Amino acid sequence: MDRIFTGECRAEGRTLSGTVLTFGEISPSHRERFLPGSLQREGDVWLDVDHDQRAVVCWEGSGLAFTETAGALTMRAEIPRTVPGDMALEGVRDGTRAGLSIEFSALSERKEAQTGIRVLERARLHGVGLVAAPSYPGSRVEARQRTGPGISGLVGLGEDLACRCRGPDCDSVRFAVDAFDDALAEAEAGDRIITIFLNGAFATPFGRVGAGLTVRRVGSALRVDLDALPESAAAAEFLESVRSGTAYTVRPYTPESTSEFVKRDRVAVFSRADLRAIEVAPLSGPVYGLREIEVDGETRRRSARRRVWL
Repeated sequence: MDRIFTGECRAEGRTLSGTVLTFGEISPSHRERFLPGSLQREGDVWLDVDHDQRAVVCWEGSGLAFTETAGALTMRAEIPRTVPGDMALEGVRDGTRAGLSIEFSALSERKEAQTGIRVLERARLHGVGLVAAPSYPGSRVEARQRTGPGISGLVGLGEDLACRCRGPDCDSVRFAVDAFDDALAEAEAGDRIITIFLNGAFATPFGRVGAGLTVRRVGSALRVDLDALPESAAAAEFLESVRSGTAYTVRPYTPESTSEFVKRDRVAVFSRADLRAIEVAPLSGPVYGLREIEVDGETRRRSARRRVWL
């Protein structure tokens, strides 16, 4: 039986809810992804604490219910007043067990030739555990108080943008004006998770669409708005670098294996972009087409809500 840390959980009263698994999302630690509809539930699926069968909280049909869409499997659990139930609630509320992890048996799988990623085509879901942290970072946003300044940025569509992320034979990227439309529609419907992270820290996002982050297309640009940064060491370092003069931009994180693009000369041209996250990255080297972000910082709070393009 395999175990994969997958999603996050939230508490409202004695009800827990969360994303068990986002289909198509790649686990960086396990290098695998599940296809939509791949998880089968046969028999009694349980919710427990730390994958401990002595700490089962509830069972499907008896307090535990699942909802599946093309984008994700979610759960909702009514927590009984038992020792495991109280442990589960306390862990989610204080953040020590805010993650979800699945126990499953693979029934049909393959490996992608180009990437080596394991693709689960069919698997039997046995149980879901409340754990400290998931392996699928896009499914989890840490429960931190967000009291810092907000940030806003733009990504130009239909134009060449400086980018050397796709090998030495490519130095630009171009997104069709409607390349993100499908992903944005899924996110709005609750069928896709899109997160935001700082400079390479994909595994530790600090916001997501529906929880502080807004991503939308405005004419020929993708607009990104985060209402407030969290109180964290990483956010403090970012703000200090901004005050020191470092310029930042926002970059879409779009896995090649699940997007549609071609290389023309030295440009990667995306007709459909599988948007998973937004990276806040420093500007350096060639920067043509890239827009600097706006930081609504301490200056605004002290003096007339002034905004400055850095």
